[in-house]
Amino acid sequence: MKKLDKPFARGRMAKAILTTTALPFAFTAIPAYAALEEVIVTATKREKSIQEVPVSVTAFSTDMLENFVMLDLRDLQEQTPSLIIGQVAGSSASAFISIRGQIQSDPSVSTLDPSVGVYIDDVYVGRAQGALIEMFDIASAEILKGAQGTLYGRNTTGGAIKIATVRPEPGEPVTGYVGGAIGNYESQRYEGAVSFPLGETAAMRVAARHNESDGWAEALMVDPDTGATTSSSPTNGRDTDLLRASLVWDATEELRISVGGEYYENDNAGQLTKDLGGDRFRSDFTFDQTPDFYTSATSFVPEGSIETKSYDLTVDYAFDAFDLKAIYSYREFEFENRFDVDGTSLDGLANNLNIEGEQQSFELQLSGLALDDRLDWLAGVFYFDEDNKDSTQADYFGFPIDYPGNSTTESIAAYMHLIYAVTDEVNLSGGLRYTEDTKELDGANRLAGGCLYDLSNPDVSDPGFDYYGNPAGCSISSSEDFDFVSWALGVDWQFAESSMVYAKAGTGQRSGGHQMRGTGLQFSEILGMVVNTNAPFDEEEVLEFEVGIKNEFLDGRARLNAAYYHTDYTDYQTSEIIDVSTYVLNLGDAEIQGIEVDGSIELTDGLLVGGFVSFLDFEYDDSTIEDSTPELKWGVNVSYTIPASYGQWNTTLSYSYTDEVTSGSNPPSANIWIPLDDFGTVNGRIGLDLENGLSVSVYGRNLTDEEYIYDFLGSFVADFAGEDPNNFGVANQAEPRTYGVEVRYSF
Repeated sequence: MKKLDKPFARGRMAKAILTTTALPFAFTAIPAYAALEEVIVTATKREKSIQEVPVSVTAFSTDMLENFVMLDLRDLQEQTPSLIIGQVAGSSASAFISIRGQIQSDPSVSTLDPSVGVYIDDVYVGRAQGALIEMFDIASAEILKGAQGTLYGRNTTGGAIKIATVRPEPGEPVTGYVGGAIGNYESQRYEGAVSFPLGETAAMRVAARHNESDGWAEALMVDPDTGATTSSSPTNGRDTDLLRASLVWDATEELRISVGGEYYENDNAGQLTKDLGGDRFRSDFTFDQTPDFYTSATSFVPEGSIETKSYDLTVDYAFDAFDLKAIYSYREFEFENRFDVDGTSLDGLANNLNIEGEQQSFELQLSGLALDDRLDWLAGVFYFDEDNKDSTQADYFGFPIDYPGNSTTESIAAYMHLIYAVTDEVNLSGGLRYTEDTKELDGANRLAGGCLYDLSNPDVSDPGFDYYGNPAGCSISSSEDFDFVSWALGVDWQFAESSMVYAKAGTGQRSGGHQMRGTGLQFSEILGMVVNTNAPFDEEEVLEFEVGIKNEFLDGRARLNAAYYHTDYTDYQTSEIIDVSTYVLNLGDAEIQGIEVDGSIELTDGLLVGGFVSFLDFEYDDSTIEDSTPELKWGVNVSYTIPASYGQWNTTLSYSYTDEVTSGSNPPSANIWIPLDDFGTVNGRIGLDLENGLSVSVYGRNLTDEEYIYDFLGSFVADFAGEDPNNFGVANQAEPRTYGVEVRYSF
C-alpha cells in the first residue's frame, strides 16, 4: 500500500471539508454560485463523500451545529429525518433515542440495551446515563440510519450516532477561542479551547466549559388544607462543568498515537413532572390544576446529578500492505436522580435512581486494498465489558421498594466488510460479524424489607445471607449467554457523474438481558397473562432492506437524496410497568417501512435553502400495541450570508415539525396508551464575524414558545382517586422559548 506523503493527511482533509458544510441543508459561507462543498463522512469506517456512501446518513459540521443552535445531543433531531431524541423522565442527563421507530423503551433500566448506538470519538457509550452530551468543541456529528450490525455490532438495530470532538493537528500553529453567552432564565456559559504544538511532531488541545441556568420550570409546595402555595423553587436548569484534553503524536511517518480524556459533571439535572389532570392535592382527596404549563405542585423539589470520566487511546500504523488501527477506551459514570412519578403534591410515588457503572472496550482494525486496488477490505475484532451497580429505590406511600443489583456484560466480536469495484461505476459490498455476549445479574429486590421474588425460582439464593448482606432467601443470581451473526449485502451504481442509486440488505441485533427490577409472578396488561418478571428476555433481531438515490445537479449547486426502507422485527423488545416495576418483554414480530427525502440548493449569492421529510409506518403483529414514534417529520431551513468590508453576517432560520405519537403509560392505567400532540419549533441565529477574530451573535430556540410534551407517564392520580385516565397524565414538558447573546474571540 502506498504511504501518504504526510501521515494521516486524509483525516485532516476530512475534518477540513466537514467543517465547511454538510447535509442537511444549512451551510456556512459559500462563494456565490459555487458548487456545494464535498462532505466527507466515516459511516462505513472509511472516509468517503456523503454522496458516494450507499447508506442513509446525515452529517453536521462545527459551524452547522452553531448556526442551527444545537446545544446538546437532543437538538440533532430537529434537522434529521426519522430521528427522535428525548430525555428520560425526570432527568436531563439521560437520553432515549429512536431512529426509524426503533427505541430503548426504558433507558433507566441498566440491563436493557439501547437500539441506537452512541459513539464518541469511535468509542461506544453503553448506557443512556451521560449520553445526552453537550455540543461543545465538536468537529462533526453523523447520524447513520438503519441497522448497523456488521460494522458497529450489537445494539445498533435502529442506527448509530457518531460524535467526533475537535483534536489537535501536529505541525499547525497555536489556535483556539474564548467565549461566553448569557440568556434568559439566568443562563450563562463560559468556554474556551486552545491547540498548541509540542515540537514538530506532536500537538495538544485543551477545552473547558462552564454552563449554568436557574431553570425554566417551577416546583411548588402547597398546603393540602387550603390549597395555598407555601414555597416555590426553580427547576429544569443545569450546572455543568466540562474539561477535555487530547494529545496527538506523529511518532514516525507511519505511526500516529492519539490520547484523550474528558471529565463532565452536572449538579442540577432534576426535571419537573406534572399531572395535567390535577397536580395540587387537597385533603378531601381532590386535585386542582396549576394553570401555568411550566409550574406544578410537587411533594419535593426534583434533584439529579451526573458525573462521567472517560479516557481513550488510538494507535494508527501504516504498513506497506495494510493499515492498522487500535482503539482502547475506559469510561465510568455516577448517576443520581429523584423525581416525582405521580406529578402532584401528594406524597404518593417517587423514584430515587442511583446507578454507577464502568466500561472498557478494545477494537483492532485492519484495512487495505487488494486485487489491483479493486477490493477495499476491512476486518477487525472488538471486546467490550461493563459493570453496573444499581441502587434504585421507589417510595410508595412511604413504603420503600428497593432494587439493588449488580449487572455485568462481556462481549466479544469479529467482523469483516468488503467493497469490490466490479466496474468504475458499480460496486458490490458485503459484511459479516459474529458476536457473543455473557451477561450476569445479582439482585435483591424488596418491598419494605419483604422479599419481592418468587421463592420457588431456583435462581433465588439459599438460606443464609445474600450478596448484599440482606436476610436469607431474597437474592437472585443468574447468567445468560447470547450469540448472533449479522450480515450485510449491497450494490451501488454511479449511473451519472453526480448521481448514484443503491440497494442493500442486512441484519442487526439488540442483545437480550436480565430483569433488574423483577418482582416474581405478576399479571401483564400488555400480554394479558401472568408472567415471571424475573425471567431473562431474549435478543431482538431486524432484517432490513433499503433502496436509495443520491443526486447533485445545477452544476453542483443542488442536492436531492431519497431512501425507502423496510424492516422486519423478530422478538421485539419493549417494557411495561407492572405495579411500580419495569418488566422487559419480547412481544413477537413487527414491521416498519418508511421514506426519507432531503435536499438543499443555493438559490443566489449566499442564499441557501434546505429541507427534509420522513414518513414512517410501524405495525405490530399484536394489535393491542400502539406505535410510539411519529409517522411524519419534516423541516425546512434558510441560511443567508452577507459579506461586508468589516467581516461577514450569517443568519439561519429553521423550522421542524413532529407528528403526534402514542406514549406507553407508567404506572399501569386503564388508559395504557396516551396520545402526545404534534408540535413544531422555530430556531434562529444572527451572527457577525469580524475580520479581527471577534464574533457576536444572538440566538433563540422555540421562538414561537410552543408548549409541548416529550413524554407522558400514566396517571397515578387516575388510578388512586378513580378519575378518568383519559383526562389525566403525567407530563414531561419540553423547553419553552430560550434566547441569548454570545461573544467569541478566535485566534
